[in-house]
Amino acid sequence: MSSTNSNEQGFTSAEEYQMLLESFAQAFWETDAQGLVVTDSPSWRAYTGQSVEAWLDQGWTAVVHPDDQVYALSQWQEAARQLQPVNAEFRLQRPGGGWRWTNVRAVPILNADGSVRKWLGINIDIQDKKEIEAALQQTQQAYQRELEEQVAEQTRELEESRALLQSTLDSTLDMIQVFKAVRNQKGEIVDFVWTLNNQSSKRQYGDVIGKSLLTLNPGVKEVGIFDTFKQVCETGIADQSERHYVHEQFDGWFDQSTVKLGDGVATTTTDITRRKKAEQELKDQAYFITSVTEMMPDVVSVVELPARKIIYANRDTMSWLDFNPDEITSLSFQDRTKLFHPDDLPAIQDFYERFSSLQDRQENKVEYRLKNKKGEWVLLSLRGQVFNRDGQGNATQLLLVGQNITTQRRAEEEILRLKDEVAQKATNKYEALFNAIDEGFSLLELIFDEQGKVVDYWHRKDNPAFTRMTGIQDPVNRRMSELVPNLEPEWHQMLEEVYYTGQSIRTEYPVHQLGQWYSCYLSRVGSKGSPFIACVYDDITERKRMQERQAYLLSLSDALRPLSDPLAIQQESLRLLCTQLKIPRAIYAETRDQEGTMLITAEQVEAGFLPMKGEIVHFSDLAPEAPTEALLGRPLWREDVFSEEHSPARQAGYAAFQTRSWVMIPLVKQGRLVAELTVHHSEPHAWTAEEISLIEQTTDRTWAAVERAKAEEALQESEKRLRLTIEATQLATWEWNLETNEVYWNEQHFRLFGMEPKANPQNPEEFMRHVHPREQERVKSLLEEAIAERKVYDAEFCAIREDGSSRWMSGYGRITEERDGQPLRMSGVMFDIDERRRAQESLHQSESRLRAIFKSAKDYAIYTTDLTRHITSWNRGAEVVFGYSESEMMQQLGDQLYSPDDRAQGIPENEAKKAIREGEAENERWHIRKDGSYFYGSGVVTPLRNEDGMIVGLLKVMRDLTVQKRAEEGLKEADRRKNEFLAMLAHELRNPMATL
Repeated sequence: MSSTNSNEQGFTSAEEYQMLLESFAQAFWETDAQGLVVTDSPSWRAYTGQSVEAWLDQGWTAVVHPDDQVYALSQWQEAARQLQPVNAEFRLQRPGGGWRWTNVRAVPILNADGSVRKWLGINIDIQDKKEIEAALQQTQQAYQRELEEQVAEQTRELEESRALLQSTLDSTLDMIQVFKAVRNQKGEIVDFVWTLNNQSSKRQYGDVIGKSLLTLNPGVKEVGIFDTFKQVCETGIADQSERHYVHEQFDGWFDQSTVKLGDGVATTTTDITRRKKAEQELKDQAYFITSVTEMMPDVVSVVELPARKIIYANRDTMSWLDFNPDEITSLSFQDRTKLFHPDDLPAIQDFYERFSSLQDRQENKVEYRLKNKKGEWVLLSLRGQVFNRDGQGNATQLLLVGQNITTQRRAEEEILRLKDEVAQKATNKYEALFNAIDEGFSLLELIFDEQGKVVDYWHRKDNPAFTRMTGIQDPVNRRMSELVPNLEPEWHQMLEEVYYTGQSIRTEYPVHQLGQWYSCYLSRVGSKGSPFIACVYDDITERKRMQERQAYLLSLSDALRPLSDPLAIQQESLRLLCTQLKIPRAIYAETRDQEGTMLITAEQVEAGFLPMKGEIVHFSDLAPEAPTEALLGRPLWREDVFSEEHSPARQAGYAAFQTRSWVMIPLVKQGRLVAELTVHHSEPHAWTAEEISLIEQTTDRTWAAVERAKAEEALQESEKRLRLTIEATQLATWEWNLETNEVYWNEQHFRLFGMEPKANPQNPEEFMRHVHPREQERVKSLLEEAIAERKVYDAEFCAIREDGSSRWMSGYGRITEERDGQPLRMSGVMFDIDERRRAQESLHQSESRLRAIFKSAKDYAIYTTDLTRHITSWNRGAEVVFGYSESEMMQQLGDQLYSPDDRAQGIPENEAKKAIREGEAENERWHIRKDGSYFYGSGVVTPLRNEDGMIVGLLKVMRDLTVQKRAEEGLKEADRRKNEFLAMLAHELRNPMATL
């Protein structure tokens, strides 16, 4: 099974698609991408007994067995997360009550972008398989009864499905109408009037008898319907057309048949909009069919007649024969005949001949043997229907669905064989199976008193699983009163009910003496009066403990939710924990330092114990390793403090507080120890993993609730400070009652508009009166949008004060109260931003001037880069100096403007780092132009910052000093030569004889 594009072959219409679905004795369904049911699934409802309303409202999980719901949902959620197919086995509700095992498979249908559009699924009934497995543990009589119930159930489901299909086919929504022509004096048809409408037409048109067609439906002229009516009426030639009609009350596709009737026409109109949409979805349907057939374990094939050649086969067709679909479709019928068992050839021939007399949807069946490539015989159960016919009604294609029933038949034969073995008190193989099953099994013989009441019973047969679950050794031929004294009376009452009524009982019950919970299935063995009861057990202790644990955690959450006092939260958590674990003391302590010093802030303790609340304690008081373990967030416990050596001080502490065993749970958040919860027991106690985990969860939830309460207190304090801040900063506040359309302003709001404070409430128009006329529509639109879309209202606008002066204001607000989805109240603030606004305008003008200078400066190369030294702007001067245009340099690495030697030495990177580090980097060096020539540039690099002061890039300003550099070098050369000449002259003068 995959979610790739669909295989196009084999299925070409919705009718064929429906025929395929009905040929499977399974249930098909679909959900949306989130797993919610959106469409009806008759096969599902027939399978489970759900009503249409329950299926669409409650979905598929409502009929999953309670024991399987967690597993089923986890399988679904994991498949949805991984976008993988679902393949799970669990029990579903039967239509008549009870449960059946089902193999549920589902595949995601993807959109073009890879997201899930919907899920398509199939239910494969595996109840027979499950019951066959169970039958190996039961008598033949129980097997026969279950088999008859399954046959009756399947027969009833088939009858319900056929009845539902017949009801669907018998219904129609076609519109039937009769019109009479309206002619002018020349006998020309100029209109039609209604003379007859059926009920479907009346629902669309109402009472229109005798009324004009062109008056009520002028669109018939535009789409050609009126001309068709005239032509049919005048020529008598019938017409059938498909039309897309989008006029008056219609918007869809219609198939209309028109025939002449007297001096008029009769029409039958069928709404084919859905069919048209279905045609557009044929690829989806083809993909769905392919996906379904590919994920089915059954053989699905299409056979062409009369050659009997297979023209389509699903991916895994006959994989158990070691053939692939291509090999199967390449074989002729004669080739396939060689694979058939000789004894089965007449049955196969008769199977194909019967199709000539079968009606549509009638099913044909045959069982025969085929030989796989290994030479082994495989038994196939084949069902088929006529899939396609020619114009004379002869079958041309068959749809065949087959199952490999080799294993099933062998199992049935095995069960029949076991019948004799059970009658002879079981064979060695039966004993092996009996001893190997996971469930415990016991054969009990009841013991009655004189009044016919069950008072005890013998264990006549028990499998090893019974001993493994209960710990009871050698139970056979021993009384239960000996094995488990004082067994609950309810257990004897259930055995009596099964004995006297013959009705099986499934129940769950605790055995307190063993400390275990069991599920048990009790059934009478033999006919009325037989004292033997078969009992199948399963240990459900772990599940029951998980349920009790979840119930405790839910009650803890419910108890803590309404509390707002941190100490009350701690106290209630400790109370519930002590009750749950039946312990005398629990304490909650908060951190005073990270060395293990704690303050006990809450304690739950029984009367007669020395209290500890308010004490300053240290983790080392409990155990030497406690401080280290606590800082690591690891639980620590002792089952008996007297089983090890202790210091005198610790021994005295244990004695004073009557502590014999304890568990300490430290709580570390973000690497810091924040709290701990410790429970004490006055007796030795072997702490279980479940108990320690429960204490851990209680600790974590208590801390979270305490932090929530502290946060709420901080929030209240923050709100109080906010009110004081508003009053201190003189913010204008407003509150708009949307129900009464009244606004309440504080005094500052009046003063910002240059008004004296007035009595509230105000009309909202008073606010708009003070908004500059050119801003009113924009501000009003922003307010309406914030209300309608529950968005934040955030606007800057020019306000007109009472004295006629104008100032810039900033308004902010949002919906603060709703009822039944309707906004009731909007609150906000307003403050004067005139100085900031004018400063921004001044800055904008300054920036505009700088940009103009940047663009117009031709003597200076000016460019900017981002922090990776890629160029982000390039002025005209840079184009002149470097020879590159702006388009050539944008987003290019600025390092290319440096000489190769400078790049090799990391000069560009070092300049950037220096500018960022010191705020400026000056440099003079040779640079390279576009044409490869060099020039000598003098420049400075400075950082660029955003409004928040963060460095976002670099600015480089450079000037070409090549001429000056050349002149300077020429001057230096002249000086050098002059100095050389003078040096030589001085030497000659000092040594006049040197030339001689």
